[in-house]
Amino acid sequence: MDTVNDASDIYFHSEPVEGKPIYEIGEKVVKAFDTRSRFFHFEFIKLSEDKPGLGRKGDLVPLEVNMRAPGAFIPDMMNYAYDVDTYTIWADMMIYNTCFYEIERKYYVGYVGRRLGIDYELSDAEVADKYREYIKIEADIPQVLAQAEGNHIFIFRAKTKAKLNEITKAIIAHKKKKAAPKKAVKKTVKAVAKKVEEVKEPVKTVVEETVKTVEKKKEPVKKTVKAVTKKVKETKEPVKAVVETKKEEVKAAVEDTVKVAEEKKEELKKVVKKSPRARKAVKKPRHKAKKR
Repeated sequence: MDTVNDASDIYFHSEPVEGKPIYEIGEKVVKAFDTRSRFFHFEFIKLSEDKPGLGRKGDLVPLEVNMRAPGAFIPDMMNYAYDVDTYTIWADMMIYNTCFYEIERKYYVGYVGRRLGIDYELSDAEVADKYREYIKIEADIPQVLAQAEGNHIFIFRAKTKAKLNEITKAIIAHKKKKAAPKKAVKKTVKAVAKKVEEVKEPVKTVVEETVKTVEKKKEPVKKTVKAVTKKVKETKEPVKAVVETKKEEVKAAVEDTVKVAEEKKEELKKVVKKSPRARKAVKKPRHKAKKR
């Protein structure tokens, strides 16, 4: 999936499975699905680290069980690994219910899919010329399949895994970006250092002048702050005295108003006591409420 998403090189190889856990698991899957007289292939993922819920590092996790031949060039790689014809074996099984080949792995087989737009160390022609005796298939892949398989592919085989790895590395090797010559780098460093020295003094002068200007403006500001502080202190006491005076005046006015209200209240009481009619009006309403 990463090779598709990142449009990077695609490469893999076949390995002997005899005597390994995957061989034993494969046999169990064949029996579980009662697979007979047909092409099939199973896919597993080998965990590179512990995965809770899946398994521990190194465990094989089943991905697919397919009752068909594997896709792309996998049947060809099987042919080159065992020096057989897988489709002939399939036909013999269907017709005679037997295999006439002696099934014995003879080679390691590798697959590399190159991408357009990548600058490789060896051209396609150089790869074909250098590893001619090992390469079994070289082909351009149609654009509709190139995303998954690569634009140009090589299938090759070798007697040892070391040789197979050597060929794989050579085919996928990218050209290295040339580093800048040491002399040019040294020259550039000197030029930059010189430029820094040239700019250093003017910058220093500007900084010093700026500091002086700030210091000059600092004193007048300081004096102004002191003057304002002094003025605030001088104004504070008179303002406080005026506030206290006004406070007393307001208090006295409120007391006088309350006193007058009390006097008026007493006068009203006296008037009520002298007038029988007023007393009656106070005690009892003039009209009664009628029920509805």
